[in-house]
Amino acid sequence: MTRLFYTILLALFFSSVSYAQKFSYGVILGGNAYDIEVDGPISGGTATSSLNFGAFAEYQISNRFGIKANLISNKTTERHSYDISAPNGGGDTRIFDKIELKTLQAHALLKFDFTDSYKTGMYLAGGFRMTSILDEDAEDDTELLDGFYNSTNYGALLGFGINILKHFNVELLGDYSISNVIDSDTSKTQNLGLYLNIYVHIGSLISNK
Repeated sequence: MTRLFYTILLALFFSSVSYAQKFSYGVILGGNAYDIEVDGPISGGTATSSLNFGAFAEYQISNRFGIKANLISNKTTERHSYDISAPNGGGDTRIFDKIELKTLQAHALLKFDFTDSYKTGMYLAGGFRMTSILDEDAEDDTELLDGFYNSTNYGALLGFGINILKHFNVELLGDYSISNVIDSDTSKTQNLGLYLNIYVHIGSLISNK
């Protein structure tokens, strides 16, 4: 599944080059945060990212619709993460106080413009996210992280954006986990978060179109 997802994204990047008049690409700068909700005997905390950096490719299907693929390098800090409730009301035991995750994220999005002219105003965006965890580190008890997370997790994305000054757009996306982030049979994560991304259209800047 992971290989197929990345293959589809790469196909979008490279096959669209032959349709240059409807194809755009560039870099992404942004950040994200999420609340860690867990259904089960453990509970979670909150998470914020440092500066996200990535690349995107976008293809215009019609005057109102387009598709976009994002590839983002991300470093996230989860704080007050994953408490275990003791039996008989004995209080909670904290597994980790802070965890740092390095991830590679792929977003596949469908866009709908509110105006009849593509990339000239506000738009809706929705699709799916796939996150691969590349590295993980805990402030304490790093050895307990081995096997704690699933190496890959998935989410659903929905939000809106606005095009600014022809070569830029800003996008706010809600993110909801649709697969379990942690490797557990008794607890299921239900993370809810937000992405704020700034897109710089390098192709149009270079051609000044």
